Amino acid sequence: ERKMERQLIEDYRLLVEEIADTVNQTNIEVAKKLLSLPEEIRGYGHVKEASVIQVRQSWRALLDQYSAAGAERKAA
Repeated sequence: ERKMERQLIEDYRLLVEEIADTVNQTNIEVAKKLLSLPEEIRGYGHVKEASVIQVRQSWRALLDQYSAAGAERKAA
């Protein structure tokens, strides 16, 4: 469990760096949702693991939206 927590911290740090470099008016709302995802992780043991799985799924989906919104802005 502790290893998972350390990995989550590192993943979040990298996400913050990426968003800081690429955020714009088109994707800021998705960025806010992405950055608030860790608040949804609750519990201990198997409860926390299930929560992390859900958050990671949301993370991937929102990251795709974030990238698409950024690409739309570049294309315009």
